[in-house]
Amino acid sequence: MTIDIITGHDLPDTLIDMMNRQRIHEYQVNTKNFRQNEQDSTFFFVRADEEVKAFGMLKPVVLIYQGQPTSILGIGNIIARDKGTGQGRQLMTAIREYLTTKGRIGLGFCKHQVAGFYQACGYQVVDGLSGRFRYSLAYLSDERDILTHSYHTLCHDPIGGFIESLQASDDCIYSNQPFW
Repeated sequence: MTIDIITGHDLPDTLIDMMNRQRIHEYQVNTKNFRQNEQDSTFFFVRADEEVKAFGMLKPVVLIYQGQPTSILGIGNIIARDKGTGQGRQLMTAIREYLTTKGRIGLGFCKHQVAGFYQACGYQVVDGLSGRFRYSLAYLSDERDILTHSYHTLCHDPIGGFIESLQASDDCIYSNQPFW
């Protein structure tokens, strides 16, 4: 197994097409435009025998909480093509190691059914936080301004204290990006 790390502006069309097809297979729809909206994102690909087995990305995001901006990397588009093979765990381990090496906070959202997977991969998972996130520029596009589903928030904070600071009050957490 190998892990390839590629910046969004360097993604070949073959990988974009594969991610689009896999998102449709996984979710019955693809709501992402990787070519247009993910130029600055960092993509991770787990390969075996030259075939992509799992992929995901880190998206630069600025969160504003209690008037203070914090630059994070949004964890998103995590897909393991063959469930239960350990390739998703390899992907999430590579992302966590990248965040640790760079000293960056990674934050994403997940459904209840997969929260245990992310915890087993070394991520902190918090219930009840995702409903406080707001995308204040949603009115400019066809994006959501609030996460309407009950998601868990997953985080890797190599410095420590970020999630705890967000939990210190019930204030909204604003994002400069649509939910990733």
